[in-house]
Amino acid sequence: MTSAHRSIRLLAIATVLAAASHATPADAVQGRTIAGVVCETPPPLHCGADCAGALLGDLGNATEPRTGRKFFLDYPCDLKAGEQVVFILSLHGAGSIGNWQRHYFPAMDYKEKYRLVIATPTAAASGSITSGAPAVRMWTPAADDEYLQNLVQFVFDQVGRNNIKAFWLAGHSQGGMTSNRIVCTDFFKDKVDGWLSLSGGRIGPAQIAPDFFGPSGPPAALTASGPDAPRPGVASVPTCDLSYIFTSGEHEITGLPETSPWAQKYACGTRIRRADIVDTTKGYVTGAAPGRGVSWGLAARPGTAEVFDYPNCKSGKVVADVLRMNKGHTEGLEPKVTDALIKMIVSAKGGKARASNNAARAAAGDGAECDRECLRGFITRYLDAMVAHTPGALPAAAIVRFTEDTGDRKLGDGLWKQASKIRPYRLDILDVAQGVAAAQVVVEEAGSPVMFLLRLKVANKTVTEVETQVTRSQKEGAIFAVDALQSPNAAMIMPVDPDRVSTYFPAPR
Repeated sequence: MTSAHRSIRLLAIATVLAAASHATPADAVQGRTIAGVVCETPPPLHCGADCAGALLGDLGNATEPRTGRKFFLDYPCDLKAGEQVVFILSLHGAGSIGNWQRHYFPAMDYKEKYRLVIATPTAAASGSITSGAPAVRMWTPAADDEYLQNLVQFVFDQVGRNNIKAFWLAGHSQGGMTSNRIVCTDFFKDKVDGWLSLSGGRIGPAQIAPDFFGPSGPPAALTASGPDAPRPGVASVPTCDLSYIFTSGEHEITGLPETSPWAQKYACGTRIRRADIVDTTKGYVTGAAPGRGVSWGLAARPGTAEVFDYPNCKSGKVVADVLRMNKGHTEGLEPKVTDALIKMIVSAKGGKARASNNAARAAAGDGAECDRECLRGFITRYLDAMVAHTPGALPAAAIVRFTEDTGDRKLGDGLWKQASKIRPYRLDILDVAQGVAAAQVVVEEAGSPVMFLLRLKVANKTVTEVETQVTRSQKEGAIFAVDALQSPNAAMIMPVDPDRVSTYFPAPR
């Protein structure tokens, strides 16, 4: 076999690798990692029949890098590169903690079914809700607002902002009031698609039951921000666009209003009562305490929920109320009502985070496709990072599939371990339309030559797939003849005459 024939054979292989960008991604496996968190199903630190205090006291399996604060990150273990997800930032109430919130609103149990990424942090500050009472953990602007922004940005970076199909805030009690307070601030208003208020205030007030706080009414710590600020039972009216779902225990409010100003804003249809949700399984947690009545909550138990929907809202918005009968403020949500709430969330129109990201990139001149030189640059960056043994230097997606000789590997393993030099020979095959960059290269591994084929899939100027073939000897491949590869065959890098390009098949760009 001549050198030219070998080059043609290798080009054919590289072309096949380029075409492989159309293949269906392989099934993902347990052990995928995002933000340093190895995925687990069932999720880590998950309650069984009982929720022990030590388990609930754990602050999380992930770390927000700027502050070092822990939080819980749950996501589908079979998440694929480029897959669209719904991101939920779930905030606990005053006196609570992140892992209690994970079990009060157990969205983590539905992460695979509904393709959810859920971040559940814990507040840093404490304060007294009533005069003279012990301080309890609660969300405060000074201690937590910047942290929540950092956390959201961290998750966006890890998952890929353009992979966020929808972003929702979900907050229980004071966490709901905090969601209400931050949702239309500059950072969140162009990212959040919806707010789930878990007994965290209703747009169009649902008045708190008289015995909830006792004869003195709500404490100043929860109402000190002014008459228009979020407060128990009463949400301030958001100034930005979003879907909105309110849920409450029957006993914690005096009654559920039959109209919604938020539904009126989006010209929704007249309220419809849907089929009741009947749960025969109890929730995981409760905040029941001696001396507190039914408005606060009793032991977790099965139950029925009434569902009220305002249909056909403009712009794909969802507006709904869910009233959990014979329940108070703190009984954890049962499985079927949790499933129903998440089903409503994923049915709502999303895309604000993606749209604002694309708009910002376009304004910055970064919205263009990755052209030939851009793709060529990704090959160079890959080779440079491999020889330097620094996979972190490659602009790769949070979830990137890497194979070497058809076997799935972790980026940084395989040839990355001992690659020591890139020899001059390199033949690039570039397909701008598909975002594919392939190359045939001679690499030195611990001083010995290796024939190396590379295919990169590039999306949003980020590497999402890496496919490689490594041939170390003639025994591994009859086409092994590295000494013959000094420079690409001129016929293979000759520009195509535009007048001779077929008009039937689109030419690669």
